[in-house]
Amino acid sequence: MNSSYRLLAPALNPVLAADLELADFEPTSFDDYEDLRFELKALGNFETKKCRFLDVAFRAQQATEWLAGESNFRNVTLEIGRVGSFDLTATKLNVVTFENIRAGYVNLINSSIQDILFKDCRFDTLDLFATKAKRIRFENCKVEDLDVREMQGEHIDLRGLDFNHVRGIASLRGATINEDQLMHLASDLALLAGINVA
Repeated sequence: MNSSYRLLAPALNPVLAADLELADFEPTSFDDYEDLRFELKALGNFETKKCRFLDVAFRAQQATEWLAGESNFRNVTLEIGRVGSFDLTATKLNVVTFENIRAGYVNLINSSIQDILFKDCRFDTLDLFATKAKRIRFENCKVEDLDVREMQGEHIDLRGLDFNHVRGIASLRGATINEDQLMHLASDLALLAGINVA
């Protein structure tokens, strides 16, 4: 690592749910939501496309599928007990905490994400293809398949992420990992560098 490189942590300002108005409805697509707290139970196929969420706390016990593509999230906390698929394609996320989420597939393709914390999350697949990512940190998270192909990352801290498979390892240039992760990625790094291990 370049000695002049300094890892910057996300500049987070967590939403205090107690200070927010409790919403007695489900959000829907093409609308703005501000200063609200959503406390939802079981959801089916849930859609909030092209929405704007500002200073929002969102908690749901479970959802089959959440489609939230092309939306804008700022200063938001997201907590979902279980979601089959979470589609955030082409979204803008700024100062967002993903907490206690169990997801089959999380899609952040072509999104712009900044100052993001993933905490106590479990994903089968986390897709960051062509994502612009800045100041991202993981705490006590696990993912089976991590796709970072064509990701443009800056100040990415992966030390709190346990992963099995990584696609697009070249896009992790500049990211911070721990020694165990380095050993896990050693063969892929050698292949990337053109080194034959016999």
